Amino acid sequence: LLNEIKFDNDLILDGLEIYIRLIKLESEEDSNSFPVETYNKLIHSIFLESINGKLLNDGTNDSILVQEFNNNYLNKFDDFKYYFLSEINSVLSDLKDSNFKSDEYSEAQIQSIFSNEYEEEEEEDDDIKKEIYFIKNPVSVVKKQAIYFKKFEENWFIILSNPNLLKIQLKTTLLILHKKIIPYLNKPSSLMDFLTDCYNLNDDLVIQILSLNGLFELIKDYNLDYPDFYNKLYKLFLNPLILSNNYKSRLFRLVEVFFNSTHLPINLLASFIKKMSRLSLNNSSSSVVIIIPFIYNLIKKHPNLMILIHNIKENENPNYKDPFNNNEENVYKTNAIDSSLWELETMMTHYHPNIATLAKIFKEPFRKMSYNMEDFLDWSYQGLLDSEKKRRFKGEIGLEFEEWEQIFAEYKEKSEDEVSSQSVYLEGWSL
Repeated sequence: LLNEIKFDNDLILDGLEIYIRLIKLESEEDSNSFPVETYNKLIHSIFLESINGKLLNDGTNDSILVQEFNNNYLNKFDDFKYYFLSEINSVLSDLKDSNFKSDEYSEAQIQSIFSNEYEEEEEEDDDIKKEIYFIKNPVSVVKKQAIYFKKFEENWFIILSNPNLLKIQLKTTLLILHKKIIPYLNKPSSLMDFLTDCYNLNDDLVIQILSLNGLFELIKDYNLDYPDFYNKLYKLFLNPLILSNNYKSRLFRLVEVFFNSTHLPINLLASFIKKMSRLSLNNSSSSVVIIIPFIYNLIKKHPNLMILIHNIKENENPNYKDPFNNNEENVYKTNAIDSSLWELETMMTHYHPNIATLAKIFKEPFRKMSYNMEDFLDWSYQGLLDSEKKRRFKGEIGLEFEEWEQIFAEYKEKSEDEVSSQSVYLEGWSL
């Protein structure tokens, strides 16, 4: 009943409730001990064999069975959660090597549970205050938070090592990694190899961006030594499509955090600024409108970067050639610090008036407060066009030297036999 998708949802939920009651009756007959074997069969049925629900775009599914089990049992009762974390190990291990036709469903259902799995507030007495469903006098292990963390860590390591994990499920996992996984691991540094492989073995820009975010959390909060971090970040900007994906807003939010320190080398920052300036020449308006205020904020925070705007060598030498190496992968060897931001001067004559006005901030003294990047990150090309349509202009707008009322004109050509009407182009127009 629980495994088939053809049954009505109400019937499936009734089947789950009846099964839970039968497990409780079994526990009462067996000296109030938890019926692990019977509970294990339920977990296998729901997460390894059931094809209930539809697969969603984020790698999870909308199975009513999984939602009911999670909301009304797993997240309400200590014994349900503890033995679930213990028994799901066998399900995850079977899933890695199984040939079940429902593998795709199983991974999606497990992802649905674990994406929202553990977010507990730490108690001073190391206890988790929840109800007990089966056992009247629970053993102490069911109430110890440290045990939950240990089981939680074991399960996630099995999930992340699963070769059948879909790419979208990997993205979903990386999205929650820094908030819902890393803080609850006993040894977060164990994720370093996994995150490094995510960056090195995937050509997906989004996965690479999110994996660097996880690495940065380990560097910042757990003293991970990873000196190649900014080199890997810079390599992302060598990809011309870096600003053409849907995650560019998230990218700049993360990069803003990565550059929050005031102790970063000036050569490193100059390379990133110059590379972003170069990218602005070939990217859409919605990307350029993010780059300009981002660069302004960096220069505002690091005044030594002002040399990129007022480059004396460029002004004194008429045969000056930009020394910046656009293809260099080492962020410290691009020669960006000896270059200038002539690309931003080009943006001052951009076809879109908002971008042209924004770029002219570099011609003024740096007295303006730093920009709030949230005001620019969610702009789209369509949004820029819509704002321009709603804009009210003062006075008349000159479109042509001579004003014409219409593009085409009609005239009548008369002859002895017939009168014909023809359409001609106005003089001066050619198509």
